[in-house]
Amino acid sequence: MKKRLLSVLLALLLLLGAFPYTALAAGTDPLEYSGSEFGFFQSNLSSAFGMYSLWDGSSVTLSGDKVNITLCPKNGTIYSGIYLNTLNGDGVELDPANYVAAEKYYERPYGKLTFSVSSELCGKAIPVRIVKPDGGVASKQYYMAIPSSDKLPISVSVSSVEISGQPEKTEYMLNESFDPTGLGVKVTLSNGSTATYSYTADPEKTTEFTWSGFDSSTPGEKKMIVDYHGKTAPITVTVKDLPQKITAKAKNLKAGTVKLTWDALEGAAQYKIYVSTKENEGFTLAGTVKETTYTYTKGKVGTTYYFKVVAVNESGEEFARSNAVSKAKLPGQVKGLTVKSTKAKQVTVKWKKVTGAKKYLVYVSKNGKSGWKKVGTVTTNKFTYKKGTSGKKLYFRVCAVSASGKKGEFSTVKKVKVK
Repeated sequence: MKKRLLSVLLALLLLLGAFPYTALAAGTDPLEYSGSEFGFFQSNLSSAFGMYSLWDGSSVTLSGDKVNITLCPKNGTIYSGIYLNTLNGDGVELDPANYVAAEKYYERPYGKLTFSVSSELCGKAIPVRIVKPDGGVASKQYYMAIPSSDKLPISVSVSSVEISGQPEKTEYMLNESFDPTGLGVKVTLSNGSTATYSYTADPEKTTEFTWSGFDSSTPGEKKMIVDYHGKTAPITVTVKDLPQKITAKAKNLKAGTVKLTWDALEGAAQYKIYVSTKENEGFTLAGTVKETTYTYTKGKVGTTYYFKVVAVNESGEEFARSNAVSKAKLPGQVKGLTVKSTKAKQVTVKWKKVTGAKKYLVYVSKNGKSGWKKVGTVTTNKFTYKKGTSGKKLYFRVCAVSASGKKGEFSTVKKVKVK
């Protein structure tokens, strides 16, 4: 009696067009399918024909007498393998080893299953068995619904992304790291499917979204971008300034190094020194010291560097910082200087090229100790002095100049008797 009532109810529902499926027969026979969406559904009425939809990266295409199917299940999908029963009842088994188990869907890229079936199955819902990650077979009967050929191809992609949950931490102190706890996104696909993802620190369940744009080296509002498969959504966090200030000074030393000094601050257990080639961004940790001085030696000659000094207490908390102080690293000392007089009243001056030098300044003196006079500015490592007095001694020295106009250390002094 109950069976007969169910049959009558099913017939009424199909007659009213409540579902796009028409049963042909019981057992392993396929169902007629008039829908436009590919997916998996259950045959019992209690489940309301619940559909498992395609996810981002999935596709169903028609090629000759084959329907090519690529499945990209979203996180948490139960199936790890699919067994198909064809129209004639022969079992076509897809090797579960070729399909990534559900717990692996959290990895990037997540698991995919690609296979083909006969184009005769277009417009049909084929009986399938779903294999669980533990190897067991799903107890309920599932059907794989393939739209008719005129409704193919189907390609699923991400249409939009929006923020579903703000991070729990939205205010930061200088040089803190971003904490994504609480961050969530809602993803909408081209087929209308949606899903919400939240950040998890579990490496085995890495979320499918990433973020960029966080820089805590300077205070202010930070406009960040959250990305899910190429679609983005914005979030805003704030980096607060430290309450106390440190007065730091920078001084160029020989060999292009920079020395920082500052006054000791009460409560400071150590000081962190940050460096950048930009005044307001991109600062990275250069070193940590307990003293009130630090010498930086790792930059390129001729480049301007900006420094910040941050005080850290015994608990490891940063509680004071300096403003950015800058110094251009000097070009190196001119070396290999030679002077020769082979023509009357002329002296040829040569030296080795200096890294970071934009030009060179040539000086001459009559005694090598005072009265130095600039007699030439050249961009090459050679200069000819033509105003000498025959039989008299002259002294020469050369220095390099960087693109920012900073002079390097002078060469050693060389003397020559003018011909």
